[in-house]
Amino acid sequence: MIIIIYEINTGKIIRVNDIPESMKNKQVQEGEAYIEENSYYLDTEYYIDISSEFPIVACKSEIETVFDKNIIIANDIDTATIKKLPDDCIIKINDISYNVIDNIFQLTVTLPGIYNIEIIKFPFLTKEVQIEGIM
Repeated sequence: MIIIIYEINTGKIIRVNDIPESMKNKQVQEGEAYIEENSYYLDTEYYIDISSEFPIVACKSEIETVFDKNIIIANDIDTATIKKLPDDCIIKINDISYNVIDNIFQLTVTLPGIYNIEIIKFPFLTKEVQIEGIM
């Protein structure tokens, strides 16, 4: 039996286990619940929709954002702007996290190079883009 264990308050998938029927209740911890499924579902692509009467597996949707440019001059003045961000998302730039509250993020850089950007917001798919800083 495949069970998907998720956070009760959010629907975020915590674990997916293939276990005997007798073990299913022993897998669930405080603040978690489970549903039974016939397949494995990756937490990177799916979540549990807890808004309906019965929780169901749902696909994460894409984050729709607007980038004004993907190449900027590395002079601490030129700016790349990311708009239409989800409320309270996290932006990671080369593994450094920033909380975004107002749906917009502006990036300036000092050094040339490739800046890997991840936009993270549950229950959306993590969006990955690159902005290049040039001289």
